[in-house]
Amino acid sequence: MSIAQGEYPVVEIRGATKTFNDGQVITFQDLNLTIEKNKIICIVGPSGCGKTTLLRCINGLAKLSKGEILFQGCKVSEPDPRMAMVFQQFGLFPWKTVKDNIAYPLKLRQVNRYEIESAVKKNIETVGLCGFEDSYPYQLSGGMQQRVGLARALATEPTLMLMDEPFAAVDAQTREVLQGELLNLIQQKERTMVFITHSIDEAIILGDKVAVMSKRPSNILELLDVEFEKPRDMKVVKGLPRFNELRVHIWDLLMSQKNIEEAQEIEHTK
Repeated sequence: MSIAQGEYPVVEIRGATKTFNDGQVITFQDLNLTIEKNKIICIVGPSGCGKTTLLRCINGLAKLSKGEILFQGCKVSEPDPRMAMVFQQFGLFPWKTVKDNIAYPLKLRQVNRYEIESAVKKNIETVGLCGFEDSYPYQLSGGMQQRVGLARALATEPTLMLMDEPFAAVDAQTREVLQGELLNLIQQKERTMVFITHSIDEAIILGDKVAVMSKRPSNILELLDVEFEKPRDMKVVKGLPRFNELRVHIWDLLMSQKNIEEAQEIEHTK
């Protein structure tokens, strides 16, 4: 008997291994992770451990060397239009206006003009860019450009959002503003999201779970539940004792990987 599509997890990663240079470089190995509907999984880990590569494999932009990734019960073999990705470096077309950048993926899908205009208007309002519809990327701040990227992803009504360090290229103050805006956005409407970040605070504030990856060849060191009630307020969450407990625990996990790597380097030089 077949299982109804809605009963599958949104993503199942089974025994995933990714290598480069004919297997000489193992990025991650035998990695397993399940992402349930309407949950936000934040992934942190050492630089170079394969976080972005894993995201690209989920999306179908890169192929696994071994193992499989299932999206709503079906094996991922190519990019799926039901997924939307937001990149660190904005990824906007410099010759297109704000509204045309947001409309682009909808035009690719041959959505009718009325629906495109409606989706563009709605998502410009959602990300707070009213009045900038006809502006070009070079006329916008980094934070505003990232809002355009977010609006473009939201316009497709994706089943899964993949966020590759989307706030890493903006200043600290703008980053906090964008975190708050995204938090409000995901609390207005439940979404399924994988969010890559180097910020422990960001992972705890936004995530339902935080996956901590090890150094390369990487795996999931620990999958932590973030049990703060929703809706969340950034200032309130940061003041909770449990927030600091999680922060220290994740930091210790990451530092353990740094110490292991340093010890291996010392051993290698002997």
